[in-house]
Amino acid sequence: MRAELPQRRPHEILTVDHVWLRGTHREMTETMTLSVGLYGAEDPRIGEVFITCDNHVNERSIALWHDIGVLISYCLQFGATVEQLCGAMARGEVIYMDRVEISPHSPAGTVLEALLALQVEIGQRQIPITQSPEHVTDAP
Repeated sequence: MRAELPQRRPHEILTVDHVWLRGTHREMTETMTLSVGLYGAEDPRIGEVFITCDNHVNERSIALWHDIGVLISYCLQFGATVEQLCGAMARGEVIYMDRVEISPHSPAGTVLEALLALQVEIGQRQIPITQSPEHVTDAP
């Protein structure tokens, strides 16, 4: 059963980097802007994400980021948790600056890790989220 998002809802804006082939001569960074919609001030669960890839503007990239955002949003609205989605993403060991790091293979994993960190941050805030005009999204 799908959880309905309110017509007006608070949102957060995040900027995240996904690094392809970290630590190799072919390393490439994609910067993404996430607009994250929450259910409300009293229910600050993440309910949707819109993704814009800032350094790629071809039609294929635009379509890919849109579709990843739609899929994550539908999964969240139909009951999947950010933790479940994040745990399902492929990861691998990367040696970077003489350290072994576990990092997501795809930008979808990077987006979900950012959502997980945001969810923790929201849970730790001392004051509730307010619906000030600059932090409210109107649904179409």
